[in-house]
Amino acid sequence: TIFAHRNPIGESWSAASGDPRAKDGGTTALVVDHPANAPHMMGVGGTHANCSPAMTAGAPNCAAYGSESSWTSGGGGVSNNFAKPSFQTGCSVPADGKRDVPDVSLESDTAPGNYVYYNGAWSTVGGTSDAAPMMGGFFTLLNQKLGGSGVGLPGTRFYQLCGTTSFHDVTTGSNGGYSAGVGYDLNTGVGTVLVDNLLNAWSGACAGSAPAAPTGPTATGGNSKAAPRWTAGAKGGCAITADNVHRRTQRGT
Repeated sequence: TIFAHRNPIGESWSAASGDPRAKDGGTTALVVDHPANAPHMMGVGGTHANCSPAMTAGAPNCAAYGSESSWTSGGGGVSNNFAKPSFQTGCSVPADGKRDVPDVSLESDTAPGNYVYYNGAWSTVGGTSDAAPMMGGFFTLLNQKLGGSGVGLPGTRFYQLCGTTSFHDVTTGSNGGYSAGVGYDLNTGVGTVLVDNLLNAWSGACAGSAPAAPTGPTATGGNSKAAPRWTAGAKGGCAITADNVHRRTQRGT
């Protein structure tokens, strides 16, 4: 409910898909993490990425993209609690009727890891809990490019751009339950972000139909004010970035 209410005002949320492989928490069952599986959240999975040449403590910048595979410890799979959201379609998304995780991925393997400068020295960090806030940083760049209005739930545009130059399509590797493959997979989602390409492609035209009407509108009265609430309808294939709220000035008009 919190995420659903924050998306319409422009907020984008991302959460880690989890690290202990597809059988999270040491269970014997294939499970997914919450809140990465929430339909108003972007689940972020993990990959193993190689730079060309390789990064070192003495040269921690990635000069060029080398290769990439799914991270063996990255989470992902099918949610038993949430139905498939309307944005999760096309690009080899399974026709399972359920929320699939993750949506997108970033480098998470602790070897080579992501370099951070801390207490006067370089060290490495990793995990999908590292990938999720990096994705949040990309949303910040996107929000800046769009003038500060926010993009809300970015799922529709992510899946529209699946298979384009906005993402590296990661096609090799396994997380112990699912294998990476062409298009969407239950291991790396639509792939890893090529940031410049994604930012430039975001505002491109999108083919879609008119969104469905919202449902369940309510308003809570207060001191010279009212707090409206509603549930957004189906997106119609394009991202909804804002809602207009109209009020009557007289009863019955």
